[in-house]
Amino acid sequence: MQPGLDSGLWSPRRRRIRRPSDAEIQALGVGCGVGFGPYVPSGGVAPFTPASLSPFAWWRADLGVTLVSGRVESWTDQQNGHLLVQTTAANQPVVDAATLGGQASLYFDNTTLQNLVSNEASSVWTFLHDGTGCDVFLVLRVGAPAPADTVPLATATIAGGTSLGSLMLVENAIYYFEAGNGAASVVASPGTGAASAPSATNLLIESAYKTGQATKDDLDYIDSVNKDGANNTAVPSTAAPGSSLTLGSLGGGAQRFFGYLAEVVILKRLATPAERASMQTYVHNRCGI
Repeated sequence: MQPGLDSGLWSPRRRRIRRPSDAEIQALGVGCGVGFGPYVPSGGVAPFTPASLSPFAWWRADLGVTLVSGRVESWTDQQNGHLLVQTTAANQPVVDAATLGGQASLYFDNTTLQNLVSNEASSVWTFLHDGTGCDVFLVLRVGAPAPADTVPLATATIAGGTSLGSLMLVENAIYYFEAGNGAASVVASPGTGAASAPSATNLLIESAYKTGQATKDDLDYIDSVNKDGANNTAVPSTAAPGSSLTLGSLGGGAQRFFGYLAEVVILKRLATPAERASMQTYVHNRCGI
């Protein structure tokens, strides 16, 4: 017996514990929560996650979700703590454990109005409507069969109902990022059918918007492939939006998203080609996209 130690608490035998691999730790999402720095592996380089982009907001369906009676009451972003809320049970989406590449996602069933709304003043989201530019990534799977109505994802509106900064899925398959000038919408879509997003398929969708670009103000991608047709120009609104960011529906809910949403990443700038490639690799590793 070693002096000074109780024999019942000390043993000369040591059990060797295997250290998890960096890939295993990254897959668990360790160190990605609000207030935590990224996990740094033994090689000294932190693995890429959307947090590596220093986003304005990053929601992931296996993190920051509050459930009440099995339905999603709130969703907290992992970067800055922005909160999306829905207190009416009938309007709350649910968590699906595995449909989207074996990862958790929020399921919006389109049978009733289901959405989550920012609890912050609409002015927080003004950058979605001005000329400073923004980039939005979504990891999603459109439900099947796709509905016949417009199914938006992220929307905000100014007083009077003009749609601004709307990332949408339109007419079953086409999505676009929309801005307005305060009186009428002036950005339409990438073109008829140019941005087809098939249902029942796991996708990384991106919409990048900034006025004054050499070729396009609005760049839209599916799985990192540019799907724009003709040039898209935009005149941004100079007024703050009249309502807060809403995820899952547009306006009063006549237009709703149908499908599975695993992640939402919002940048207050345009992503670089290298960052776009890193996002694609990250999503591929997590969801097989």
